[in-house]
Amino acid sequence: MDSVHVFISAGEPSGDLHGSNLIGSLKQLDSTITFSGLGGERMIAAGITPLVHVKDLSVVGLLKVAERFFDLSHYLDLVRRHFMKNRPDVVVLIDFPGFNWWVATRAREFGIPVIYFVPPQLWAWGGWRVAKMKKLIDKVLCNFEFEKQWFHARGVNAELVGHPYFDELINRQIDTDLVHAIKSKGSPVIGILPGSRVQELHHNLGSQLQAATIIHKKFPSAHFHVACLHQRHADLVREKTRSESLAEIPITIHSGTTKEVISASDCTISVSGSVSIELLQAAVPSVILYQASRPMIVLAKWLMKCRFISLPNLIADTELFPEFVNHKPLGTELAGTICDWLINPQKFEQSRQNLKNLWNSISKPGACDRAARQVVHLGTTRKRKAS
Repeated sequence: MDSVHVFISAGEPSGDLHGSNLIGSLKQLDSTITFSGLGGERMIAAGITPLVHVKDLSVVGLLKVAERFFDLSHYLDLVRRHFMKNRPDVVVLIDFPGFNWWVATRAREFGIPVIYFVPPQLWAWGGWRVAKMKKLIDKVLCNFEFEKQWFHARGVNAELVGHPYFDELINRQIDTDLVHAIKSKGSPVIGILPGSRVQELHHNLGSQLQAATIIHKKFPSAHFHVACLHQRHADLVREKTRSESLAEIPITIHSGTTKEVISASDCTISVSGSVSIELLQAAVPSVILYQASRPMIVLAKWLMKCRFISLPNLIADTELFPEFVNHKPLGTELAGTICDWLINPQKFEQSRQNLKNLWNSISKPGACDRAARQVVHLGTTRKRKAS
């Protein structure tokens, strides 16, 4: 029997990370497995030749999707032709539901089984789509126990494997020299995490910098460190920090060193996203913001079916990370919470301890290894049936 062919579809940087780690686990199980898919630099380094690069796929918001309609349609056509010509044995989807639903639909056309690894948060943002999950997905690999139970209750074939970030965070190497260098610039250290997408940066950075201005007035020794995904984002941040009102505020802009900025920070002002798991693991008290256009905020609040937007809060069912959601500037609110922590050491330490307790209760490693076994089983079963 020929080797199993796995197609992996990741549409953003976090998916690229999880995809690369999954490829590593798959290779350990079977070194003959071949890979194709949609991914970025990490998946390329792991051994995949992507049909489309992550940087060309990552879009947020209905209007942005509409603007990119023809590009996205072209990418889907590439996927369909690839499926028709190469017939992968199994398709693995990683988050990014808008585009990945269509990838699953194309796989269905050719009878290719589909696994969802790091599934979309249907329990939070649109439970009506569970019918689509049941129709298009053969197995959902869940990150958390409550997620598995939610899918099971709705008749979805789901299994708990854990969150792949647990493996990544436990094993990642931190540049301790850079951490010490960041801490040496001034204290307290306030990390600013503006997100991995350009749209996030444009919507959220203004409130984050406004908060920095307010915090600096109360704590002149504070130093602010902006963690950018790459140099292009760093250049955009640099442009936005050249205003006269920010000239006296000590701000250092970093590129590609988010984990070091988090490790060095006393607390952070962070955009909502998977980075909240990193902040949880590092036990860094943080405020979480989600900003977008007014129509998107109205839509998000209408669609939202749970109390919180960040995963640690959802898991704990309490607000460990204070959350702020609005289309209006939020700098005053963000700064107020940070200053409250800095003024009240006991409250700050209690926040850190709460984060440590939650992390210790949920951080079970091995998600990628467990997922890899499911992928190989489904792919091998399909190949035997086809032969």
